Amino acid sequence: MMHSTQLPEPLGAARETELARRIEAGVIADHALAHPWPTDASPAELRRISAEGHAARQEFLAANLRLAAMFARSAARRSGMDFDEVFQEAVVALGHALQRFDPARGRFTTYAFPIVGQRLVRVTCSLAGQLGVTASRAVALRRAQSLSHRLTQELGRVPGPADISAALGRDLAWTTRLLHHRPPLSLDEIDDHPAAASAYEQRENALVAALVRRDVARLPGDQREVIVLRFGLAGGGCRGYGEIADGLGLSVTSVRRIERRGLATLRRWQQSTQDLSA
Repeated sequence: MMHSTQLPEPLGAARETELARRIEAGVIADHALAHPWPTDASPAELRRISAEGHAARQEFLAANLRLAAMFARSAARRSGMDFDEVFQEAVVALGHALQRFDPARGRFTTYAFPIVGQRLVRVTCSLAGQLGVTASRAVALRRAQSLSHRLTQELGRVPGPADISAALGRDLAWTTRLLHHRPPLSLDEIDDHPAAASAYEQRENALVAALVRRDVARLPGDQREVIVLRFGLAGGGCRGYGEIADGLGLSVTSVRRIERRGLATLRRWQQSTQDLSA
């Protein structure tokens, strides 16, 4: 975890403008090198300008990591997510903001503040995908839950879907589907909810769980470890990316990449099985 005492000092206005111009020049130089057009600059000069632009970008982002850390600490406390995972998302948002930043229109922190905040709201509302819905739908779910608490106080009773639908300004059927969403269970948790399914459905769930475990056991070592932890196949519930990364000594990015490869392999095997049985 990066602590605030390890972060570079913020940029002054003059230095911020200077770096922004170098970054812009570096982008132009990169384009000129990739798609040559008539220019007075030699290839060596273009490469120098490009390198200066990349260095300026690194310095610019590093100097604004305090802003990312501030947002990440608040979002991590609010959501219960791992700080490092939220911090990474905040840094990505900083990069996106820098791509569109124009120093002639003000300071970077003023421009980036809402961009970073909005991204972290989307990420933490969906708990990095653990709610099993898209980020935009997770934001809507969080808003509906907040409105439900407020309406309970205002109405003196538990609000129904129609009350929340009116407050959201959305269709009743859409609101009802949203409110009925439940986070996905891990395979081990299926057995803890026997009342949710008939005896036949419980047997089907057990069969599906066994087949999934069989395929997961065939995965390469790193993919198997990540999938088992991510989806609660070893008991103890589903693990977050940050928790898995800490346990395996990997970065969060690596864990996400390994998970994608593992899921792609499982889907490919499933498709092959369906094709054979067709």
